[in-house]
Amino acid sequence: MINKKYRAFEILIYFVLLFFALIIQTTGLFFKYNSPAPSMIVAVFIAVMFFENYWFSAIFGLVCGAFIDALSVNGVGIYALVFMLTGFICGLVLERYLQNNYASFAVVGFPIILILNFIDVIVKSGFTSGIFSLYFRFYFVVAIYTFAVAFVLYLLFYFVLKKEERFIKPKGILQNK
Repeated sequence: MINKKYRAFEILIYFVLLFFALIIQTTGLFFKYNSPAPSMIVAVFIAVMFFENYWFSAIFGLVCGAFIDALSVNGVGIYALVFMLTGFICGLVLERYLQNNYASFAVVGFPIILILNFIDVIVKSGFTSGIFSLYFRFYFVVAIYTFAVAFVLYLLFYFVLKKEERFIKPKGILQNK
């Protein structure tokens, strides 16, 4: 069992990383405006969700969604709700049925990013006639970039923060019952 000091340090790292992701995403220093850039907050959310239980994932998703709602012109709480439900449902599926490895990250992480980007398109532009062309021309590239950043964060958490937990579970995607 992990002691409470280490757990508090781990949670602090998550929120500091979320704060830096917020700064990177909003300032425009690293990525130019009007060009496909990864959604850093989504990448941090996906990476944290794979290493925490479903309650923490839901709360962390609520915080991530609240940050995006605060930055969005027309979010009005929808991102907080979507991220909270995503964190809860995916965290529950990950905890109950899947192992924490690269294959499960690819199988679960990329579709979640695709769905969150599609919801982003719907919130920002509504159901217009060009929604799918906008999604596949711009937001699909953003989803690929976001997945790459999330995978790097996943590897960082996997090899640095969660070293002792790697050897507890057997290998494979599905858990043995």
